[in-house]
Amino acid sequence: MKKVFILIYIVVLSFASTIQAQNSTIDSLKNELVQHLHEDSIRVDILNELAFLQQQVYLTDIYNYSKNALAISKRINYLKGQANSYFNISAYYWNVSKFDSSLFYQRKAYNTFIKIMISMEN
Repeated sequence: MKKVFILIYIVVLSFASTIQAQNSTIDSLKNELVQHLHEDSIRVDILNELAFLQQQVYLTDIYNYSKNALAISKRINYLKGQANSYFNISAYYWNVSKFDSSLFYQRKAYNTFIKIMISMEN
């Protein structure tokens, strides 16, 4: 019984430290976002990373960060940012059980990644 208690204690501690590290990363990225106001690939990457890290916690943030990243990516023609944005939007729709919308954005991400691969071959 004591071994089970110790094992549970270790699992809970490791989970808590993982959450704390993730929150620290999210806070750092939010600070970077506030400081980096220029609409470029760096801002897009920060937005997409924030969306990805918050998939299990703040669903509306995933959607908002991803849509913002997508809009900037389209304006600056940053295909990698567009593909990652579509992927994150897909994850949002999956988490809210809108599987048809999730699949739609997953296909858009896939097609954009294919465009990137084709452009790299040329």
